[in-house]
Amino acid sequence: MSIADFHSHTNHSDGVLSPSKLINLAINNQVAYLAITDHDTIDGIKEARKISKNNDDITIITGIELSVDLLGEDVHILGIGIDEYNEGLIGELKKLKEARDNRAKEIIHMLSKKEIHLEMPKIKKKAGKATIGRPHIAQEMISKKYVSSVQEAFDNYLSKPYITKIKRHKLSGKKAIEMIQQAGGLSFLAHPTYLKQLNKIIETLSKDGLFGIEAYYKNYDTKTVKQMLEIANKYNLYPIGGSDYHGIHGNKEKLPGKIPLPDKIAIELIEKHLKIK
Repeated sequence: MSIADFHSHTNHSDGVLSPSKLINLAINNQVAYLAITDHDTIDGIKEARKISKNNDDITIITGIELSVDLLGEDVHILGIGIDEYNEGLIGELKKLKEARDNRAKEIIHMLSKKEIHLEMPKIKKKAGKATIGRPHIAQEMISKKYVSSVQEAFDNYLSKPYITKIKRHKLSGKKAIEMIQQAGGLSFLAHPTYLKQLNKIIETLSKDGLFGIEAYYKNYDTKTVKQMLEIANKYNLYPIGGSDYHGIHGNKEKLPGKIPLPDKIAIELIEKHLKIK
């Protein structure tokens, strides 16, 4: 267990829980500092702040998770401690939302060729304020009984080349880091072991100003954490951790705070670098 969790999602992107329910879940797990890092949106943060305003048990840290295209890989960068009112950030996120919606329409069209018939208006209605992503499409596939689980939807359809090759507007790593910095935040490479060209990607991002790396990701064992800490030390990156909680994988998912991140490292980041007391 850790006192802090720097990676979580609400139903404002591809998570299941509302900010209110996510906060209550985190509090139940003794999480005192929670970063909400929805994909390409900061809408959940505003709602979370209202909820936690009069609650001394938890502090909400502003965050975001940006997808970038680097060396042909889908790389995710966490922005922690950002200003959610930064006009430059808000403008760029609006463009990304439009691009995500357009890609969702193309995915739905492609699925129709595979005899999977879905309707965008219905998906948008169920998603509410959230930006449409593949998990929302997966949920609708379950609703219409084409598949029985999110995992099945991804394994049999949404991770196939005919879907993954559908182009989506992505930021460059440099642009994403600049956006985070200009909004007053710190940038971290998320779930690094997902990447095939990890060292090359880190070398590139480090030159662009990357601040840290998610060395204590939800399911990392001692050996993996050690490997990630060696990389962090080599490139002078600050190590953080997160559960990447979405709430879409049932009991298989790590709950907020159930991560190997030492409290000492979390508190140092919060007080020294994020300057949260």
